[in-house]
Amino acid sequence: MELGKLALYALMTAQIIAWVWFQSKGGSLNYRGFMLFTFCMLLGQTGAAIESFGSSAWGTFGIQIVFFFSTVFGGITRFHQTRKPATIQVAN
Repeated sequence: MELGKLALYALMTAQIIAWVWFQSKGGSLNYRGFMLFTFCMLLGQTGAAIESFGSSAWGTFGIQIVFFFSTVFGGITRFHQTRKPATIQVAN
């Protein structure tokens, strides 16, 4: 197997490991954990997109692009949610 294919499979393996880790935590990660999870998911999605592009698997490539941008959106959303100042509600 050529080195390029191994590198792509390594990227996709990072995504699999991240997904298993996320599930083992019951889908609840702290801020740093979620950012690491998001980064690993992006690595895997990039690897899968490159492989499907190289294989002319256009349907798969299109879906990977949707997953990639959905993951980016989720990461940015989580980043902004954790950076907002906390509000304190006072009961009357």
